[in-house]
Amino acid sequence: MVADLDMKWKLIAAGCYLLIVVASLLPGQWTPSGDVNLSENGFVEHALIYALLGFTVCKGFGWSRALIILGLVCLISICFEWIQGSVLQRTFSPDDILANVLGVTTGMTAAGLSMLLLALLGKENRKH
Repeated sequence: MVADLDMKWKLIAAGCYLLIVVASLLPGQWTPSGDVNLSENGFVEHALIYALLGFTVCKGFGWSRALIILGLVCLISICFEWIQGSVLQRTFSPDDILANVLGVTTGMTAAGLSMLLLALLGKENRKH
């Protein structure tokens, strides 16, 4: 049962990462117009998808592997920004990198808090 749940989290994480890769590497003329953005510069969108990625990676892989995986994701997001600014008719944005790192951190924190809460609730239920 736990292994099935871990696999579901891993699949969701893989889907999030695939979405990030595709969206990050689209040429400028293929990116959505400004009328679909939640925020003026896309900060919120970056933070949300990276938060979901951080959460699902932690839930699917556990903390020790999640820290390594998400560290690599943050480095890769910097590479995506460089590629966007260099060859894809888009712009390099330090704000996007900040949003990505904040999103991953937020997602990891939420996953950690949810694990802690579930552990505490489990202990509380065993006392009764």
